[in-house]
Amino acid sequence: MNGTFREIIKSKNGNYSCSDLFKNCNKTQRIIILKEIYNTLSEDCTDEYGTHPIQTLIELSECREEYKLILSSFNDYNIILRSSLNPNGAYVIQKIIVHIPERCRMEFNILFLKILSILSMDVFGVCIVKKFIAYSKNESLVKQVLNLILNNFVNISQNKYGNYLIQYTLEHWWNTQEGIFLKQECISKFHILAGNHFSFYICNLFIKLSNQKEKKLLMISLIKDRTITFLANNNKGNIIINQLMNSLRMEKSGNIINIHK
Repeated sequence: MNGTFREIIKSKNGNYSCSDLFKNCNKTQRIIILKEIYNTLSEDCTDEYGTHPIQTLIELSECREEYKLILSSFNDYNIILRSSLNPNGAYVIQKIIVHIPERCRMEFNILFLKILSILSMDVFGVCIVKKFIAYSKNESLVKQVLNLILNNFVNISQNKYGNYLIQYTLEHWWNTQEGIFLKQECISKFHILAGNHFSFYICNLFIKLSNQKEKKLLMISLIKDRTITFLANNNKGNIIINQLMNSLRMEKSGNIINIHK
């Protein structure tokens, strides 16, 4: 089969045979196979059949040489972006993030950061970004991810898919240093988020996750910048305000007046 792996992994029946074969190969044999096909992994991973044996090879990889061969095909952020926006390639990128140790994919991580905002607002990309956050422990890298999200917070929040990322990061970082900054951004932009069809759900989650002190801080902020009246006159905003008030055990009627006093 040497010299024909690329053709076989992309065939309707051959991809199953290759996946089974790879599972029975040892490390040396897998490296031989990777050396044959590594140059085209990023292209073939978008193929409806090729994606499966490539995912298998990534899952089975266990040494730096294997990691290096796999990652060498994803050495440009445009290549990673193209693969990530493809339904087949997206699974391969997720496998790379989940399986290859963070310390062995630092160059890949740097490239990934360049396209994080774009991926955050894509149906396939947002799933990859969530995985990237979940499997990133490097302090500097996490800080960069947080800054990218904060710098494009409203656009991501109001996006059909991006709002899921903000919801995920709120839960993932809630009790962390990153969570402090994310909460602050949510509070400062709450009046914008509450009136939007998609970011509305972020406000809903924020209230559910908040303790009494955090809810009071939110309410004080809305009153101080006079956005509470604006939200009360917005269909979705009014729902959120009532939810916030109810969670603080306030009377629905007359609360705004009483709070101002």
